[in-house]
Amino acid sequence: MELRQYTREDIQSKRVVLRCDLDVAVNTDGVVDQYHDLRLERVVPTLVELFSFGARQVVIIGHRGRPNGKPEPGLSLAPVCERLRELAAIEGLDEPIAFIEDISVDPTHHRDQDLVMLENLRFWPGEKNGDAAFARTLGQWGEVYVNDAFGSSHRSDASVTLLAQAMRDAFAGPELAQEVARLGGFLERAAKPFVAIVGGAKIGTKLPLLTLLSQRADQVLVGGALANTILASRGISMGASLMESALFKKASELSGQSFHLPIDAVVSGGKVVSITNIGLHEAMLDIGPETIKNFVSCIQEAKTILWNGPMGKFEDAAFSAGTDAVAQAVIGNEKANALAGGGETIELLERLDLVSKFDFVSTGGGAMLTFLAGGEMPGLDAVA
Repeated sequence: MELRQYTREDIQSKRVVLRCDLDVAVNTDGVVDQYHDLRLERVVPTLVELFSFGARQVVIIGHRGRPNGKPEPGLSLAPVCERLRELAAIEGLDEPIAFIEDISVDPTHHRDQDLVMLENLRFWPGEKNGDAAFARTLGQWGEVYVNDAFGSSHRSDASVTLLAQAMRDAFAGPELAQEVARLGGFLERAAKPFVAIVGGAKIGTKLPLLTLLSQRADQVLVGGALANTILASRGISMGASLMESALFKKASELSGQSFHLPIDAVVSGGKVVSITNIGLHEAMLDIGPETIKNFVSCIQEAKTILWNGPMGKFEDAAFSAGTDAVAQAVIGNEKANALAGGGETIELLERLDLVSKFDFVSTGGGAMLTFLAGGEMPGLDAVA
């Protein structure tokens, strides 16, 4: 896909509205820590470039969480703004970031501020509703639109699609362009053996990719609640494990020799049991040791690896062994081209300090899956 990318002449002396991936987690202390800030780290080079190209002002916009069109203090972008300011200062961009809570104020009142961040766009119903008037309100904040939010580009939100039409010029940012370049054609270029590792809680967003991977990948290793749902759909009792029962029918259609599902599990309480021996009140929270051996063996033989989603409740040390073993096996296979992505995957790689060990880590979760599966990407179409 060819994207419109800006030049110095497009940016010189202009006010730029920059759509970013700001949907990051805040810890119990109310701050964005080093385990959750990869998306913000990737915003900084774009800011540096825009100012080096002579931008008069950069207005950062984005969303966090799902506040359903009304203010929700716990989902404010204020802590995101503070962490981004810290990361930018490390790279020499020590301008303060003016945080604007009300996007309807007159933008001319803030034209003397080089860097501005608007409050969570999803605090206004017009963002998710695709409201053209809301897009025009955002458009008053600048002259040039730059979409650098790959992780939101599978959505039709006003700031992702309509804003590109409402402003004079619209471009793809460098981070967005890099995501498209690295992910584009990944499945077609994949050297064999190609091993895909898919986990996490949500099967609905991953089902199209799993269907595609069953045809493309030599081995598909499935863990997490995703595996629970598939196993339950095959008539195996999963006790109190997290599952999506509404998707049992679709999950039951996932079959073939390429699929590797857990054969044992670590359940609540830390006990290891066979996958067919999970008690009524027990929940599978990690893959067991025999499953780990099977998964690691497949990973060691791979020449291409795609990873999205943990194998269990990795944030709890008692249930992190499976996910940790998979991570170490991937980076230990130096002959393989390894691609990872997704919010939980990024967090676990940050915790293990392994992001730099991968050939590429995508900041997109659902967007990465949608793009790889050939689904619609309205945000990309808007700047193509």
